[in-house]
Amino acid sequence: MTTEEKARELMAKERKHHQHQEENILSRAEQEIQEHQRAETEEQARELVTQKRQDEIHIQENMLSRAEEELEGHTGEETAEKARELAAQKRQDEVHTQENMLTRAEEGL
Repeated sequence: MTTEEKARELMAKERKHHQHQEENILSRAEQEIQEHQRAETEEQARELVTQKRQDEIHIQENMLSRAEEELEGHTGEETAEKARELAAQKRQDEVHTQENMLTRAEEGL
């Protein structure tokens, strides 16, 4: 093998080695980006769950407050009707909250 052939062979090996190093660097960078995105998504999910819990507590407090006000002002059939209305309103609020949470989660992904 001549010196020229050896030099070509060494250059080819060097190129392959350099290309392999670049591929490794790129792969590591992609992994870091994916891990960062996953961490952000998890954080957003935790925030959404916390917000949902706070919304549910707020809704329950409002429902109790309304029920107390209604009990003070009405009795008998009126109270039963108001209780049904409040229960229906609570269900609507829960559905609305769930829809909002799903929308936020989809936007976050």
